[in-house]
Amino acid sequence: MPLNSLLLDSLWYKNELKENKTSIQINRSTLSQSSETFLLFKSDNDQSHFKKTWLRKYQTGYTGNPNCCDAIAYYHDNTNSEKPVTICFIELKGKDLPTAVEQIKMTYEAVSAQLKEDKIPLSKIHWKAVIVTSYSLPRDKNTVIKPLIDKFSYDNVKLEHTNKYDILPFIKN
Repeated sequence: MPLNSLLLDSLWYKNELKENKTSIQINRSTLSQSSETFLLFKSDNDQSHFKKTWLRKYQTGYTGNPNCCDAIAYYHDNTNSEKPVTICFIELKGKDLPTAVEQIKMTYEAVSAQLKEDKIPLSKIHWKAVIVTSYSLPRDKNTVIKPLIDKFSYDNVKLEHTNKYDILPFIKN
Protein backbone atom coordinates (compact mmCIF):
# COMPACT_ATOMS: atom_id res chain seq x y z
CA MET A 1 0.00 0.00 0.00
CA PRO A 2 1.52 3.34 -1.00
CA LEU A 3 0.38 5.26 2.07
CA ASN A 4 1.93 2.66 4.38
CA SER A 5 5.21 3.09 2.54
CA LEU A 6 4.93 6.87 2.75
CA LEU A 7 4.11 6.74 6.45
CA LEU A 8 7.16 4.59 7.05
CA ASP A 9 9.69 7.34 6.40
CA SER A 10 8.29 10.20 4.33
CA LEU A 11 5.78 11.95 6.60
CA TRP A 12 6.57 15.68 6.62
CA TYR A 13 5.70 17.44 9.86
CA LYS A 14 7.01 20.94 9.08
CA ASN A 15 4.81 23.81 7.88
CA GLU A 16 6.91 24.45 4.79
CA LEU A 17 8.48 22.34 2.08
CA LYS A 18 11.17 24.03 -0.07
CA GLU A 19 12.88 23.12 -3.30
CA ASN A 20 14.10 24.97 -6.41
CA LYS A 21 13.61 28.43 -4.83
CA THR A 22 9.92 27.67 -4.32
CA SER A 23 7.97 26.37 -1.38
CA ILE A 24 4.56 25.32 -0.25
CA GLN A 25 3.18 26.61 3.02
CA ILE A 26 0.86 24.63 5.25
CA ASN A 27 -1.24 26.85 7.49
CA ARG A 28 -2.41 24.10 9.83
CA SER A 29 -4.36 26.60 11.95
CA THR A 30 -7.02 26.59 9.21
CA LEU A 31 -7.69 22.90 9.87
CA SER A 32 -10.22 21.69 12.39
CA GLN A 33 -8.29 19.26 14.58
CA SER A 34 -11.39 17.22 15.33
CA SER A 35 -12.84 16.93 11.84
CA GLU A 36 -10.06 17.29 9.24
CA THR A 37 -7.09 15.08 8.50
CA PHE A 38 -4.13 16.47 6.56
CA LEU A 39 -0.88 14.60 5.94
CA LEU A 40 2.03 15.70 3.77
CA PHE A 41 4.61 13.24 2.49
CA LYS A 42 7.98 14.19 1.00
CA SER A 43 7.90 11.55 -1.70
CA ASP A 44 11.02 12.55 -3.67
CA ASN A 45 13.57 11.39 -1.14
CA ASP A 46 16.14 9.00 -2.63
CA GLN A 47 16.57 7.22 0.70
CA SER A 48 12.88 6.63 1.38
CA HIS A 49 11.24 3.23 1.25
CA PHE A 50 8.56 4.77 -0.98
CA LYS A 51 11.04 5.78 -3.68
CA LYS A 52 13.67 3.03 -3.33
CA THR A 53 11.35 0.06 -3.08
CA TRP A 54 7.68 0.69 -3.64
CA LEU A 55 7.76 3.21 -6.52
CA ARG A 56 10.38 1.17 -8.37
CA LYS A 57 7.86 -1.69 -8.58
CA TYR A 58 5.60 0.39 -10.84
CA GLN A 59 8.19 2.19 -12.95
CA THR A 60 9.77 -0.51 -15.02
CA GLY A 61 12.28 0.26 -17.72
CA TYR A 62 14.00 3.08 -15.83
CA THR A 63 17.57 3.00 -14.62
CA GLY A 64 18.56 4.70 -11.40
CA ASN A 65 16.00 6.13 -9.05
CA PRO A 66 12.37 6.25 -10.14
CA ASN A 67 10.86 9.61 -11.05
CA CYS A 68 8.21 11.05 -8.78
CA CYS A 69 6.78 14.36 -7.66
CA ASP A 70 8.21 16.19 -4.65
CA ALA A 71 5.30 15.65 -2.29
CA ILE A 72 1.94 13.95 -1.89
CA ALA A 73 -0.78 15.47 0.27
CA TYR A 74 -3.66 13.54 1.81
CA TYR A 75 -6.75 15.41 3.03
CA HIS A 76 -10.12 14.29 4.35
CA ASP A 77 -13.02 16.13 5.93
CA ASN A 78 -14.15 13.56 8.48
CA THR A 79 -17.57 15.15 9.03
CA ASN A 80 -18.93 13.45 5.92
CA SER A 81 -18.00 9.80 5.39
CA GLU A 82 -19.45 9.90 1.86
CA LYS A 83 -17.05 12.66 0.80
CA PRO A 84 -13.98 11.26 -0.99
CA VAL A 85 -10.48 11.74 0.35
CA THR A 86 -8.24 14.12 -1.61
CA ILE A 87 -4.82 13.11 -2.81
CA CYS A 88 -2.78 15.93 -4.31
CA PHE A 89 0.51 15.50 -6.15
CA ILE A 90 2.86 18.46 -5.64
CA GLU A 91 5.90 19.46 -7.70
CA LEU A 92 8.15 22.40 -6.80
CA LYS A 93 9.97 23.22 -10.00
CA GLY A 94 12.41 25.55 -11.63
CA LYS A 95 11.99 26.13 -15.37
CA ASP A 96 11.40 22.59 -16.61
CA LEU A 97 7.60 22.41 -16.47
CA PRO A 98 7.21 19.47 -18.90
CA THR A 99 9.34 17.35 -16.55
CA ALA A 100 7.15 18.45 -13.62
CA VAL A 101 4.07 17.26 -15.49
CA GLU A 102 5.76 13.94 -16.26
CA GLN A 103 6.81 13.42 -12.62
CA ILE A 104 3.25 13.98 -11.41
CA LYS A 105 1.82 11.65 -14.07
CA MET A 106 4.31 8.92 -13.17
CA THR A 107 3.57 9.21 -9.47
CA TYR A 108 -0.17 9.12 -10.11
CA GLU A 109 0.18 6.03 -12.31
CA ALA A 110 2.16 4.21 -9.64
CA VAL A 111 -0.14 5.18 -6.76
CA SER A 112 -3.33 4.42 -8.69
CA ALA A 113 -1.94 1.05 -9.87
CA GLN A 114 -1.27 0.01 -6.28
CA LEU A 115 -4.70 1.20 -5.12
CA LYS A 116 -6.35 -0.80 -7.92
CA GLU A 117 -4.28 -3.81 -6.90
CA ASP A 118 -5.52 -3.32 -3.33
CA LYS A 119 -9.09 -3.14 -4.71
CA ILE A 120 -9.61 0.43 -3.52
CA PRO A 121 -12.00 2.16 -5.94
CA LEU A 122 -10.30 5.17 -7.52
CA SER A 123 -13.70 6.88 -7.62
CA LYS A 124 -13.44 7.28 -3.83
CA ILE A 125 -10.47 9.62 -4.31
CA HIS A 126 -10.54 13.25 -5.39
CA TRP A 127 -7.30 13.60 -7.37
CA LYS A 128 -5.46 16.93 -7.65
CA ALA A 129 -2.11 18.22 -8.86
CA VAL A 130 -0.17 21.44 -8.37
CA ILE A 131 3.10 22.69 -9.83
CA VAL A 132 4.74 25.68 -8.15
CA THR A 133 7.49 27.54 -9.94
CA SER A 134 9.42 30.71 -9.21
CA TYR A 135 9.97 31.28 -12.93
CA SER A 136 7.55 33.13 -15.20
CA LEU A 137 4.71 31.05 -16.53
CA PRO A 138 4.67 30.34 -20.26
CA ARG A 139 1.98 31.98 -22.36
CA ASP A 140 0.69 28.54 -23.26
CA LYS A 141 0.52 27.32 -19.65
CA ASN A 142 -2.66 25.31 -20.28
CA THR A 143 -0.88 23.49 -23.09
CA VAL A 144 1.94 22.56 -20.72
CA ILE A 145 -0.42 21.18 -18.06
CA LYS A 146 -2.95 19.69 -20.52
CA PRO A 147 -1.95 16.08 -19.72
CA LEU A 148 -2.78 16.77 -16.06
CA ILE A 149 -6.03 18.56 -16.93
CA ASP A 150 -7.01 15.56 -19.06
CA LYS A 151 -6.35 13.24 -16.13
CA PHE A 152 -7.67 15.28 -13.18
CA SER A 153 -9.92 17.98 -14.79
CA TYR A 154 -9.29 21.71 -15.11
CA ASP A 155 -10.45 22.68 -11.60
CA ASN A 156 -8.17 20.09 -9.99
CA VAL A 157 -4.90 21.28 -11.53
CA LYS A 158 -2.90 24.39 -10.65
CA LEU A 159 0.23 25.90 -12.12
CA GLU A 160 1.35 28.65 -9.77
CA HIS A 161 4.07 31.26 -10.22
CA THR A 162 5.20 32.20 -6.72
CA ASN A 163 7.98 31.62 -4.21
CA LYS A 164 5.53 30.54 -1.48
CA TYR A 165 2.20 28.85 -2.13
CA ASP A 166 -0.39 28.18 0.54
CA ILE A 167 -1.53 24.71 -0.47
CA LEU A 168 -4.47 24.09 1.87
CA PRO A 169 -7.13 26.28 0.21
CA PHE A 170 -6.59 24.44 -3.09
CA ILE A 171 -6.60 21.00 -1.47
CA LYS A 172 -9.68 21.66 0.67
CA ASN A 173 -11.87 22.87 -2.24
